[in-house]
Amino acid sequence: MTDPDRPLALQTVPVRVEGTTGAKMRLVLDGAVVTSGRVGDALSFRLAPGEHVLIAEEESGTKSAPVRVRVD
Repeated sequence: MTDPDRPLALQTVPVRVEGTTGAKMRLVLDGAVVTSGRVGDALSFRLAPGEHVLIAEEESGTKSAPVRVRVD
């Protein structure tokens, strides 16, 4: 859900990734890395209109199942 009183470019989605505690990882949205950190870190990405696919990837190569998101 977006906040109609705030510009979309300033809105983010918080993400919590489960995996190997402390492992280096990155969030990939539509094939592009949008942020990186470690499992357990507070991560987020900016909203953009449309349908998107989000994947978390650990440095070891382990990947999450794709999560589909739609922003109106």
